Formats: sequence, C-alpha cells, structure tokens
Amino acid sequence: MRSRRRHQSGFTLLELVVVMAILTLLAGAALPVASRAIDRAARRATRAELDLIGQATVEFVRDTLQAPETLADLVRPGTPSVQGWSGPYLSRGMADPRTGAPGWEVDGWSRPYVVEPFEHGVRFVSLGRNGVRDEGGIDDIELGVDLRPLLRAETLATVGIVNRALDAFHAQGPRASATLPGDVAGALGVLVAEGLLPDAERFRRDAWGHELVADPAGAAPIVRVRSTMIGHAQTGSAQEAESGSSGSRTKRSALPASEAWRRLEQRARRRP
Repeated sequence: MRSRRRHQSGFTLLELVVVMAILTLLAGAALPVASRAIDRAARRATRAELDLIGQATVEFVRDTLQAPETLADLVRPGTPSVQGWSGPYLSRGMADPRTGAPGWEVDGWSRPYVVEPFEHGVRFVSLGRNGVRDEGGIDDIELGVDLRPLLRAETLATVGIVNRALDAFHAQGPRASATLPGDVAGALGVLVAEGLLPDAERFRRDAWGHELVADPAGAAPIVRVRSTMIGHAQTGSAQEAESGSSGSRTKRSALPASEAWRRLEQRARRRP
C-alpha cells in the first residue's frame, strides 16, 4: 500500500515532458514581445539623447563658429583647445552599464554614435538594433545639424554692428564722411579711432571667415558693408535671422550696438 501511494503522488515522465513543452511554447511566444519592448525603449532613449546632442552642438557652434569633430568636443576642449570653447555642453551623466563608456558616447544599444560631417553641418548617427550603417533605411536613427542658420545669424549681427557704426559716423556730416576710406579695413580703423567700434580685426570677417566687402562695391567713402555669403539685403535695422538645428527657425532682432559689443567682449574673454 505504501509503495503504491508513493507511486501515485509523483509525476510521470510523460507529464513532465508535456509541462516542459508548454513552458517552451510560452517562452517562445513571450521572447519576441519582450524583444520588441526592449527595442522600442532603446529607440526612445536614443532619440532623446540625440536631441540633447543636437542642442549641445548648436551652443558649441555659437561659441566656436565651427562644428564638433567628435562628441568629446562637446564635453571637454580638444588639444589644442578650440577657440571660443566654453563648455562642457553635455553633462557627463552615468556610465553605460554594459560598456562602462560615458552615457553620451553610446546609443540605447550601447554602440558608439557615428559622427559624419557634411558640407554645411554635422550628422550624428545611431546604427540602431542591427549595428550596421543603413543610409535611407529605417533602422538607423540620425540627427543633422545645419550650421548655415547659425552662421548667418552671427554674420547678420556683425554686419549690423558695422553698418550702424557707419551710420553714426556719416551722421557727423559730409566733412567727416569725406575722411572715410573706401576699403573695409581702412574704414574699420577709422571707426575704432572714433570710438564707434571696439576692435577692427573682430569685425573684418563674417562667421564663415570671409572678409566683409563694401556695399555697393567701389563706393568711396564706404557707405555700408555686407557678407558675400548672404547677399545684398543686409541693413543695420532689425533682421529676421535663422537660428537652431535641423532646419528650425526663429525670429531674432539685431541687438543694439552696446549689447552686441558686450556679448562679443564676453566671447573674446572666453577665448585664449
């Protein structure tokens, strides 16, 4: 009797096989669901981090007038340091639990971001779940920062300051205007001597590094200046400037000369 009770209280081999098969089927059905959930979470985290990287890049470009070559440029100055760098522009944050790398270096799949410069900006790319560059595909996640709106805004501010200084000089009368040379470098020197500009060298070039030119060309005395990268429609009055990344635009008015000078002085003090 006792041996029969012991035999009846256990499981047969067939019952164990059936239970294991059911558990295997349940696990097989749950794994794809869990994998998709993990993938969605990684994509959300990557997009959010790319947004922060894009914002940091905009601030970096405003200070240095160039694109970062690596993500590390947004966190620490390079060697030699980039002129105008005033970061860090990204928080160091927590280390990635899988690789131990700084969080800003890797995406939601713990893979390093790819930095791709292009003609007018820089692109940050996550290779996605498959870890393979797939241009135009749906797996990669990209964020492009176009430098042109930022450089245009900085150039408009510079041109506006110089043109307002020229207006103030010409307002002194024809006799004063007659002493102003027809070349931009010479005119800037006179404006500095008159106390209408703080520094000639700082206002000779636009944000692309090209020298400002007289507008109209060949006018003597010089009346206005412009940047060859933007065109002729530049004045010292309020401008509609483009600012931001990835094609976003906002309106920004030209600053009063005193405020613009103050900002330029602050930037100059940050530079070595």
